[in-house]
Amino acid sequence: MSALIFLLMALCAANVYAETEKPGWAPDVSGGVTFETKYIWRGQNIVDDPVVQPEVSIGKYGLTFSYWGNISTASSQRRWTEHDYGLDYTFNIGQAKELLGIGKAQRPRLLDRLGFSLGHIFYVFPEYSGKDFNSEEFYFGASYDCFLRPSFKWYVDYARGAGSYLQFAIGHAFDLQNGMSLKVNTTLAYNAGQWGYGYKFAPLLLSAEFSVPLFRYFTLTPNINYSVALDRGSEEGLAYGSEFYGGVKVSAAF
Repeated sequence: MSALIFLLMALCAANVYAETEKPGWAPDVSGGVTFETKYIWRGQNIVDDPVVQPEVSIGKYGLTFSYWGNISTASSQRRWTEHDYGLDYTFNIGQAKELLGIGKAQRPRLLDRLGFSLGHIFYVFPEYSGKDFNSEEFYFGASYDCFLRPSFKWYVDYARGAGSYLQFAIGHAFDLQNGMSLKVNTTLAYNAGQWGYGYKFAPLLLSAEFSVPLFRYFTLTPNINYSVALDRGSEEGLAYGSEFYGGVKVSAAF
């Protein structure tokens, strides 16, 4: 309930200054709700029923605080199954040089497109009792701003999910007419012991989303995803399966 109240307060606060010109000091605020046919996380089938996933974020100068939640429609589960609280700092070389006043007269160089991110995620699972069932992880990421925008992230869970998760991704967004866009992504990951899955490749994730702007600040984004199991063997840890799922997201950004 507290997470839902937080979401509504953030969106209401954003709407207040969205009606006027946004001042330079104001943070970037976004929020949304996603409706999915099931909840698949890093190749794991967490909820095999339709879910509702609210989210909100607020950030400035590359530093962003975010909240994400999952609500299950399954009668056998508690409604709220997960709350994730994240803190992220993202920058690229070009932005850092501009902030420091370095190389303004020079043409952009190849390294200026190189970006980095550092962050922490705190996972809370209301279905289970006690803080020992929660988990936490740090992550480090790198990306390059070009046609396929290759990226890498290394997640290190130092609590209940003990282990690392290495994720590689490529993708591209195609700009269409009237502000619409089509984004396609391919993600390959390796699970190094997280959540009892042993050491193996996680499913290959193929995803696509179609964004349609609504009014001034809102966006409607249908999505479709196919998680393809690459390693079904269960001799070391749990086994992955292939999953097909999709949904739609309604979001706003100010």
